[in-house]
Amino acid sequence: MLCLQQTLNLRLFAAIVNLWLCLSLLVESFSTTFSSRPTVATYFLVDKASKQLLGSCYQLEPLLLETAEDEVDEYYPTSRKAYVFDQPKPTTKNNASSNAANQTANNSSNKREISVRRTSFGCSKLGYTVWPASLVLSLDMVARTGDYEGKRILELGAGVGLPSVVAGKVVGASAILATDHWLNDDAEAFDDKRLIPTPYHEMNLRFNVQSENSSIRNVDWHDIESVRAACTDFSPDVVIGSDLIYYPSDLPFLCRTLEHFLLDPSSSCREILLVSPLPEPIREALPQFQEWLEQKALDKMFQLDTNTLVLHENKIEEAEGGEHFLKVTMKRQ
Repeated sequence: MLCLQQTLNLRLFAAIVNLWLCLSLLVESFSTTFSSRPTVATYFLVDKASKQLLGSCYQLEPLLLETAEDEVDEYYPTSRKAYVFDQPKPTTKNNASSNAANQTANNSSNKREISVRRTSFGCSKLGYTVWPASLVLSLDMVARTGDYEGKRILELGAGVGLPSVVAGKVVGASAILATDHWLNDDAEAFDDKRLIPTPYHEMNLRFNVQSENSSIRNVDWHDIESVRAACTDFSPDVVIGSDLIYYPSDLPFLCRTLEHFLLDPSSSCREILLVSPLPEPIREALPQFQEWLEQKALDKMFQLDTNTLVLHENKIEEAEGGEHFLKVTMKRQ
């Protein structure tokens, strides 16, 4: 009987949320400047444990460009991804709510379109497109704008840089550094054991991210000196990353990078926020990474919080529907 009641409650919750969101989007279609462009998809982010709706955004049909904007457009297949996020009002220490989701819902009065250019695997390898985990990371930051507004944010493995752009243009971070690793020139030695993007990846990331308060940098986790230099030069408050836990061969270097940012006495970083797809077989290195996290937490190296987020497309599905993601928050003790 209890199981039946829980199922009915979940169905009622999904039906009510879907009705509310559909009505909201219908109203917005008449009141926003984006109404003339078709909506490709709508995304909803839900906390699995509490079943709380954390936020939503919708993807627009991108504007088509008739001419190439740079060499990346000329040499590689490219396309644009356009998303519309709530633009939260600025918060202050006096009125910031402890409930980030409610705060965002109450303060959101404007919409902000964010557009990024995706390229091809030949140009940027795994960083060529907007992966779902980067959208989840972006939505989670928007849902907790009060935690990141005014902060200096460094993104690891930025790819096309969607979370960095959202951090600067929607969340209100004071400074953003989007980092990734690419070959510096075509003559640089090629490592056939690693998927390293071409020099044009730098051009694409700069095209998406570069602005008055945002910049990019080549950081190689396998080279601890490049990690230290980025940490020292930029002095981040928060480090973010999405879909970083991929190959077991890269994991020791990623863990060393995270340790430097959060544990080194010279680092200003106080928090690391990561999002990774579930279930585990999708990402081979994830079980080993979770063991590393648990051991460090047991050793009281940092404060650890993990939970599961669910990304739904177009409607909130019942039971185990949607794509599941592990959210990891590490904070300095």
